[in-house]
Amino acid sequence: MKEISQNSVKILVIIGLCVSSYGGYLLCLSHFSKSWPRTVGTFTRSDVLVSETSEDSASFSVEYEYKVDGQKYSSDLHQFGSRGQHSSISVAKEKSDKYPTGSEVSVAYSPRNPKNSVLEPGASGYGY
Repeated sequence: MKEISQNSVKILVIIGLCVSSYGGYLLCLSHFSKSWPRTVGTFTRSDVLVSETSEDSASFSVEYEYKVDGQKYSSDLHQFGSRGQHSSISVAKEKSDKYPTGSEVSVAYSPRNPKNSVLEPGASGYGY
């Protein structure tokens, strides 16, 4: 059996710390997003993306634009932790029907950094 070098262990620890730190950052953002102010936005895209590996699985994807203090922003974040999450096609279609392209939506945005926004504040169950 090969021995793992100290450098390999250090690299793995550093990667683990980076991933954990980023996860903690996203959890903090999701927590604070519950008290963020809101503005009106407009959907520019709302899609159901059927999985290439399973015909029964799909994901929901959106893009929206919004303004804060006259500055225009755009985002594709529906809910923290939901990006790339697959579900049944019917659930993805239900979300897409809830957010049709061209419709208005309430967007929660960070008062410190308005480019950070989300449609449904808090984290999805998948995000935890």
